[in-house]
Amino acid sequence: YESYGEVKGIIDSRELDPAARMEYLIEWNDDHASSCVPTDFIAKDVVAEYETPWWTAAKEANESAWRNLVDSGDSRDVDDVDADGRTTLLFVAGLGSESCVKLLVEAGANLDHCDRSGGLVVLHMAAGYVRHDVTKLLLDLGADPKVADDRGRTALDLAREILMATSKGNPMHSKAWLGF
Repeated sequence: YESYGEVKGIIDSRELDPAARMEYLIEWNDDHASSCVPTDFIAKDVVAEYETPWWTAAKEANESAWRNLVDSGDSRDVDDVDADGRTTLLFVAGLGSESCVKLLVEAGANLDHCDRSGGLVVLHMAAGYVRHDVTKLLLDLGADPKVADDRGRTALDLAREILMATSKGNPMHSKAWLGF
């Protein structure tokens, strides 16, 4: 890749290939037009400055941080993926954050995106972590309950499997049965 000089910042990102390599739209400090550059050709600290707030908000299901990121006006794709092909919606659903799920879906997040480490969709994450309210919300928002993971399980199949594996004396078992 031709060297254009100093990076002013990352403007946008997209998945480059199924191996979860990313490509970033770079704004340059000099007179060169913005251009797309694969991750391998960008300094790690530049990528981290762009990615860290996004993935931190996901892993913490931080509604305030999400609102700021979504409202910031940058053109980031809300379906950007991590190395395992998971979107931020999968994280917040697994953490049980209804408000973050609503915010991301309103911003255009794909309810039926499959990750690369099992073919899980957002319903699998919510059901697998026994997040009943989020599971119901996702269904209300249009998530497809018939989507199967790489092992052929729907979210309901996964929830049943987890419930059967949970010991009878475990408080989560009783709570889980009340929700389904």
